[in-house]
Amino acid sequence: IKIIIINDGDFIKEDDLDKIGDNYSNKILGNGIGLTLSKSIIELHNGTIIYENNPSKGIKTIITLFRS
Repeated sequence: IKIIIINDGDFIKEDDLDKIGDNYSNKILGNGIGLTLSKSIIELHNGTIIYENNPSKGIKTIITLFRS
């Protein structure tokens, strides 16, 4: 299962994209606990979550979950 979410918010520096959802990035990026919990839950189910800057504007979030 692949879920793609695209928003039209601000870009995030390329160097910071890999930090989204890390415990240490919450205060730096201001993304709170929600993205950290989401990343943990997805990874517990052997899934992946990646973030990309959307060429037009905003961030593209790609969540991939595999069937058991």
